[in-house]
Amino acid sequence: MSPDLFFNLVNYREMNIPGWFWLWLIAKPVLYGLGSYITALVLQQTSRQETAIEPAFLTLGGTTGLLAGISSIILLLSLRPSIQIPYPINLIVFVVAVLFSISLSFFAIRFACQFKRYRSNSNSKVLLLRALVPFIFTLLLIWLHYGSFPGAIASAETRQQWAYQEFENYKGVVESVSSCQFILERVGNVQFVAPTSGKNYVISDPGSSGHSGKLTLEVVGEVGIGVARFDFHIDTHASAGQFTYQNETETITCPG
Repeated sequence: MSPDLFFNLVNYREMNIPGWFWLWLIAKPVLYGLGSYITALVLQQTSRQETAIEPAFLTLGGTTGLLAGISSIILLLSLRPSIQIPYPINLIVFVVAVLFSISLSFFAIRFACQFKRYRSNSNSKVLLLRALVPFIFTLLLIWLHYGSFPGAIASAETRQQWAYQEFENYKGVVESVSSCQFILERVGNVQFVAPTSGKNYVISDPGSSGHSGKLTLEVVGEVGIGVARFDFHIDTHASAGQFTYQNETETITCPG
């Protein structure tokens, strides 16, 4: 999975690297459970046999096995500071833990396959319950993606106020965008600089090289509206990036 997809899944946040790791550990079983449930449901509906595997059993078994395996990886990571293991051996142990996680999930699915039941597609209550399961998984994914973000349909003022609370150095971002001559020439004096649909995350690593991340900002001016996209490193700022105005995208450089 590409880094962009990973960070875009747990979007609209400022977190440190351990925080991102823990959040991803939540996302992994949610995605896995959703995929296994939908697969089992499709197979059940298309099967011509009178008995079939209950999708909920399959998902529960697979996800439980995966969580057990992930727990072993977490335990391994928590022991690393206290146990000095050479790098090659450390990597081998980590790979073994991942394979153990996958194996547990596989055997849990095999076990769940033993519990077959007669198909009950005509029962409206059963169909409703089956529909609720992916709905719950989807809600969890929406929460992971958006967090407390009010949504792109919220007013620019609301989204800007949210960003002030979520991103520590957002005031500097607003000041940089508001003083960028390139942007001022197109939208006029800037009224709001608000996160919108796209990548909006900040990763802080106090013990390393600082911050990094991406921002996708709707810039509301007196005479027009544009969208600015910035990648940054070392500090949360808006300097080199791209600006889209009236369907035309150009590279820009703003004061840091």
